[in-house]
Amino acid sequence: MVARRRRKLGIPQAELDRIVGCADGYVAKCECGTRTPSMFMFWCFADALGLEIVVQEK
Repeated sequence: MVARRRRKLGIPQAELDRIVGCADGYVAKCECGTRTPSMFMFWCFADALGLEIVVQEK
């Protein structure tokens, strides 16, 4: 979802790295599965891309 939204908005991976303040290449590593973002970083990605995280009871 994050990668699809990032591409839809035309934001390069390096730009999202800069926007959320993470290390260079972090977004690329998360998108290809080399790294798994923490919940905090996932929230930062979602916020930067205009997405909302909703927690629901099962």
